[in-house]
Amino acid sequence: MPDDSGYHFDPAIIVDHLDDLGTGLLRTLAISAIGMAGALIVGALLGAMSTLRIPVARQLITVYVEVFRNTPLLVQIFFLYFALPETGLQLGGFTVNAA
Repeated sequence: MPDDSGYHFDPAIIVDHLDDLGTGLLRTLAISAIGMAGALIVGALLGAMSTLRIPVARQLITVYVEVFRNTPLLVQIFFLYFALPETGLQLGGFTVNAA
């Protein structure tokens, strides 16, 4: 049955770019590992602090969690990458992705 979509999959392109795909995979794994480790540390610290009987600290932690929970990840990335440089704080692409 002929394919009328005009699309033809060529596996040779993938083979030709295996080194680029491998680099991308390693970078993705590194960003994921850094992000998960950072989230674990921040989450453990904030979780431990929220058990303290300090009402202001508990409220601030609740606001922090709710802001990050209720904001889409893409909006957070855009804020870190585009809005923070307007305030004078410039982060690199790798740092923004790992944050």
